[in-house]
Amino acid sequence: MGDRWRPSLDCRGRYIGGSADLGDSVLITGVTGFIGSWLALRLAREPGVHVRGLARTPAKGEWLAQQGVEIVAGDITDPASLVAAM
Repeated sequence: MGDRWRPSLDCRGRYIGGSADLGDSVLITGVTGFIGSWLALRLAREPGVHVRGLARTPAKGEWLAQQGVEIVAGDITDPASLVAAM
């Protein structure tokens, strides 16, 4: 991880977030799920990071699109939709 990940700790040493050098864009599969949606929201707040989320049902991700996440229709089991999402 080295210089790429910089964790943030509170005064008691508990993890409260961090920042990563992620480059230009990130593709998140399962973006409408619990973990995927929170990850997408967190990464969308990073300056200069474009977040794209793969969703089988894009309508479920409309609220994420309002927060700056690009929602792309696709399924992880369909190679053609993965290529299109990238």
